[in-house]
Amino acid sequence: MEKDRIIRTETGPPTQPKLLAYIPAVARLWTMATLALMWSTSVTTLQFASGAPLYWGWYILAASILVTLLELTWMINKCTCCSKEGCCCRCWSVVMWIDNWKKGILYLLLTIPIFLIGTKVILGFISGLALIIAGLLYILKTFKEGIIYTVTETRYIKTYTPPVNVVSCHTQTEEEKITYEDFEPNAGYKFYRQGK
Repeated sequence: MEKDRIIRTETGPPTQPKLLAYIPAVARLWTMATLALMWSTSVTTLQFASGAPLYWGWYILAASILVTLLELTWMINKCTCCSKEGCCCRCWSVVMWIDNWKKGILYLLLTIPIFLIGTKVILGFISGLALIIAGLLYILKTFKEGIIYTVTETRYIKTYTPPVNVVSCHTQTEEEKITYEDFEPNAGYKFYRQGK
């Protein structure tokens, strides 16, 4: 009887697109420039209020604070003060969960109220466009590793399994004893079971 046996399984190396290799650094630098633009827009709008309602300046300020906090998470996460236990660290893990495509979608959603006012504040329009680009860069950051194609090769070798004869063996227990009588010619062996 022949069987196939696996002797080796190999997995090929994953492929990473070279164009997206530096996307995390580009996304962070672009978002830092966007933050500078958003902060200057919010301060300018709140200070001079040139044609824009006052609540719009406060919205840009709140969006700037939120984006600043989300961008500083990667620096704060590198600190060793937060272990994996405790209520604060569980809340921090939720904040760290907002990354890549989730952060990109959040940035895209933050731009909707910015464009509702139109082009009355040109700095607001430019900061909205910069935040859209930052959101798209974070969505691209999700695909940094690319689509990983792995090649798996399994090799088989034919082997022959020889037949095995099974020998059964019985044991005698304390509860069951076998006694043999003397040999009688023509009668063979006689035995009696004595149980308890």
